[in-house]
Amino acid sequence: MSSQSSLQNADETNNEFSHGLDNGKLDLEKKHYESFLSSQVLYNQSIEKLQNRKSELARLETELQEAQKESAQWIEKSQQHTHQIPLKEQQADRLRDTANKAGIEKEQLRELRKNTRNDNPFLIGLFYVLAGLLFITGDLIISKDIVAYAFGFKGFEAWSFAGGLAALSLLLKPAYERLIEHYYQEGKYKRYIYFKMVLLFFALTTMAVLGLYRYDAFRVDKMKAFLNNEATYLQSGAGTNSPTLIAKLDSLRRQRIQLNEELLNDPWGAWSFVLTGILFAVSGAVCLGVGTPIVQTYWKRWVQIPIRIGQMKRLEKRTQKQLEKVETQLSQEKAQKAISENHLAMFSKPEELQSEIKTIRAEIRDLTDQQGLYDVERRVSQYNDGYVRGKVEQRTEQRPNGHVDIVNANGQAVHS
Repeated sequence: MSSQSSLQNADETNNEFSHGLDNGKLDLEKKHYESFLSSQVLYNQSIEKLQNRKSELARLETELQEAQKESAQWIEKSQQHTHQIPLKEQQADRLRDTANKAGIEKEQLRELRKNTRNDNPFLIGLFYVLAGLLFITGDLIISKDIVAYAFGFKGFEAWSFAGGLAALSLLLKPAYERLIEHYYQEGKYKRYIYFKMVLLFFALTTMAVLGLYRYDAFRVDKMKAFLNNEATYLQSGAGTNSPTLIAKLDSLRRQRIQLNEELLNDPWGAWSFVLTGILFAVSGAVCLGVGTPIVQTYWKRWVQIPIRIGQMKRLEKRTQKQLEKVETQLSQEKAQKAISENHLAMFSKPEELQSEIKTIRAEIRDLTDQQGLYDVERRVSQYNDGYVRGKVEQRTEQRPNGHVDIVNANGQAVHS
């Protein structure tokens, strides 16, 4: 290409030299052809520049399409990561808050377990609870076998009635706790002492009444045993059909019936049943009211709080694992977003390319206008040069001796 261009330039130079030589021989003004040559060079340069700018425009348009496509892909990826990052951050905040709450509750439970104490041993509380259950069971048995039978209740009705009476201990337990035990735990012993004194007097009175009734029952039982032995002796020592024996046995039978009636109508027996029922109900409530808080304290310290601490430990551990996973995903999303932004920064921005394309298109328009002007100047100069040459040749005259008179544009004859 360089050799061909050199040859072409050499040919053009030779043509221009020949043309100039001819113009010189004809004594033509050189400005027209000089103007033509100048316009021709500018015209050729404008063609070359225009082709270069068009090639550059085509390249930029192709690059713009690729950049727009590439930019759209990376923008979409960046937007996806931008959308995921706040979601992952919110999820991480929730997990972090859950883990913190679990840790705080775990420490609070440990502190609560440390402060959950009772001055009384666990066995004391357990014994009180068992004693309360025994009182309730005793009241249930008495109500079932005696009171329910006296009212004529049987089966389910008897058990329901007995259970209701035995449940009085459970009904009285909150009253005891609120009225007596609560003040005792606060260090106010006056009400507790009065209650204990009344309960002790009531218990001793009940035991005394029971003792008297038991003595009467014991006395009646011994007398009945004596009468039974005497009847057995009489039956073994005489004939069964003897009127005297029958009369004595009938007398012994009436004595036994009388003893049973005396025992049945004994006022100590009636009072013993009444006072025993009241004592069992109150004692059951007191034992449960004293023993239940003790057992509950140790149950809470040994069972409930450790179970809850274990739950919080597992929750905190599980949440920490989930948090680590989410934080890893969050870091990946941020890294991918940074990569997308770096790719967008590395590639040519469509806005810049569009600005360059706009500039080149303006240059192409200017070059096209300049090319038109150069073409006009080139054509006009070429026309003027030809016009002057034609005028000169028209005035040329043939002399007889073979000489030619050449008249220049000023009308002066040039001999050749």
